[in-house]
Amino acid sequence: MTFEPYGTFTTALPASVYTVLLREGKIPDPFYGLNEFPVRELSRNDSVFFTSFHLTGDELKREHLILRFDCIDTIATVFVNGVPVGRADNMFAAWDFEIGFAAREGTNTLRVEIDSPIRCAEEAQDADHLWGQEEWMTMRGYQHLRKAHCMFGWDWGPQLPDMGIYRGVRLLAYDGARLEDFLVLQHHRKDGSVELTVTAEFSDGVPHNGVVSVKDPDGGQMDAPLADGKASFMVESPRLWWPHGYGEQPLYTVTVCAGEQGEQTKRIGLRTLTVSTAQDRWGSEFAFVVNGVKIFAMGADYIPEDNLIPRVTPERTATLIRSCVEANYNCLRVWGGGYYPDDALFDLCDENGLIVWQDFMFACAVYRLTDAFRESVTREFVHNIKRLRSHPSLGLLCGNNEMEMAWVDWGLPKNETLRMDYLELYERLLPRI
Repeated sequence: MTFEPYGTFTTALPASVYTVLLREGKIPDPFYGLNEFPVRELSRNDSVFFTSFHLTGDELKREHLILRFDCIDTIATVFVNGVPVGRADNMFAAWDFEIGFAAREGTNTLRVEIDSPIRCAEEAQDADHLWGQEEWMTMRGYQHLRKAHCMFGWDWGPQLPDMGIYRGVRLLAYDGARLEDFLVLQHHRKDGSVELTVTAEFSDGVPHNGVVSVKDPDGGQMDAPLADGKASFMVESPRLWWPHGYGEQPLYTVTVCAGEQGEQTKRIGLRTLTVSTAQDRWGSEFAFVVNGVKIFAMGADYIPEDNLIPRVTPERTATLIRSCVEANYNCLRVWGGGYYPDDALFDLCDENGLIVWQDFMFACAVYRLTDAFRESVTREFVHNIKRLRSHPSLGLLCGNNEMEMAWVDWGLPKNETLRMDYLELYERLLPRI
C-alpha cells in the first residue's frame, strides 16, 4: 500500500498529524486491517505546526511575555519569527517559553518543529540499548522518550506514534509575579470540623497578598485575607466526600484572587483517605480507607480512550464515566503506559465518587537515570502532582506499571547500575517531590 500524505493543512487545536491526515483523506483508517503499519511510517518524518498571532505595544512592554504549551508531543523546537525560543522533550509536562526577545508589535509567526519520534527512539536505543517490550510487541526505543509508551504498540493496541499539540496554548503577558498554583491542606478535627489551610505559589517565589473564598455545596461563602501567601478557614459542619456507593460527593469551590498577580479556582472534597495494609489471614490487605471506612474497591484499568489523542473529548470521557457508575464501580486505575488524563476525567471522578489510582508513566521497561532524564521527569512529576493533587478522587500515586515483577520474573538482563537508578527514581526522587 502506498499513499501520498504530505502537504499543508489547516486545523484547530488540539490536533495531531494522524488526525489531520485522516480527516483530509490522505491516509487510510489506521484501525482497519493492517493499516497501522504503513500509517506508522509517517512518523519517520518530522512535522511542523505553524500559525501567526498579534501582539500589541502594551503587551510587548510587559516584563514577562510567556508562551505556554500544556502538551507538545514530543521532541520539538519552538520558533517565534524564525528565532528559536525553546525546546520540549516531554509530552507529560507543560512548557513555558519566554518570547519577549523574539516578539514584535503586530503580526508574529509561531512555528513548532516536531522531530520524528521513531528516529529519536531508535537513535537513542542504538546508543544505549535498554530492555523493553520491543522483542514481541512494540517498536524500538520507546523507553527513551517521555511519550506515551502505548503509541509504539502494546499487547492491546496498534503501533501509531503520532505527533501533535494537545490541550491548551496561550500567551501570558504580565509584570512582576503571577499566581502559578495553590495548595489546600485539610485537618480533620476530632469534633468533626475541618480546618483548611491555603498556600499560594507565585512565579517569583515570593508570597503575595490577596483574598481567598470558599464556597460550600449549598452556595454559602466564606472569605479570608491571603496574607503572605496563606489563608485559613474553619468549616464547622462539613459535608464529607465519599466514594460511589458509600455516600454523596459534595464539592467545595476555593478561589484565590491575588489582584494583578491573577486568579485561580479549584474544586475540592472534604475527606480523609489512607491505605490500610493491616495483616489478614492471607498476608496483608491493601484497602483504601475513606473517612475512617474501609472501601471494597470495584473498578477497572483505564487505558487511553483512543490511540489518536485529539479524538478524546470531555463528552466521550463523560460517557465512559457514566458507564462506570452504572456498573457500580467506585475505583479506576490509570495505567502507566499511556498518559496522564486531562482534568476532565478527574473532574468527572470527583463528581461521581470514583477513587483514582494514578500510575506515573513508566511501564514494562528499564530506564537510565541520566542528568537529562532526571531533569525531564522531575518537570513531569511536579507539573502533574500540582495539577492533580486537589482532586478528592485522587487516591494513590503509583511509581510505575509491572517493573519490579519484570526485573524479578521476566528474565531481563540484570545490571546493578540500572537497579540503583530504579531505586533512586522511585524510592528517593519521587518521594522527595
